[in-house]
Amino acid sequence: MEMRAQLIKHNRPGTRISPTSVTIHNTGNPNSTAQNNRDYFSNHPDAKVSSHWVVDDKEAIQCIPENEMSWHAGPEANRQSISIEVCEFTDPVRHEKAYLNAVKLSAEILRRYGWGVDRLTTHQRWTGKYCPRHILPIWDKFVADVQAELTPPKKRLPPKPKKIEPTLVHDEESGTTLPAYVIDGTTYAPVRAIAEAVGRTVVWDAKTNETTIKKAMK
Repeated sequence: MEMRAQLIKHNRPGTRISPTSVTIHNTGNPNSTAQNNRDYFSNHPDAKVSSHWVVDDKEAIQCIPENEMSWHAGPEANRQSISIEVCEFTDPVRHEKAYLNAVKLSAEILRRYGWGVDRLTTHQRWTGKYCPRHILPIWDKFVADVQAELTPPKKRLPPKPKKIEPTLVHDEESGTTLPAYVIDGTTYAPVRAIAEAVGRTVVWDAKTNETTIKKAMK
């Protein structure tokens, strides 16, 4: 996902804020891209509506600096929350990509501020409006997905090197001594050498990968 700033001139009151949360919206106008929504804010000076970010299936566009007010969810929200408008698409593939990009953008903002997912909220929480209309029914999943994006993947530790020590195997009856190894506390010795030392023969079956110890032929 590309992230870029293309700040608007209109629908930007210029009031400084100290944000404490991130508010999620859906645009409510299906198949309109992030660029379309950003341009609407810029080209309709009397609309009195805007957002800090708009995200679609390809990119996230910043419309207003995060320390400035946007007009998105009423006075209380406007004074303290960073707003994200998530684009809607009738194409399910584009719709899902926009959702995933919204997850990534939300996590990126939370990470920059040192916040957790408890700072995520909805337009509905501020005004009662059913928004974000596509994300509200799966809000718990959205929060979980953002949390997963925030959580660094566990590093896979390299396998612990095996401790290998040379040793000897003695056969008292035949008086034979054979080289062997102790690997992590278990002794390993060559089967054929041990079998022959005690009067046996070894047969290897390549088809089954099996070794059979037989009595020596007289």
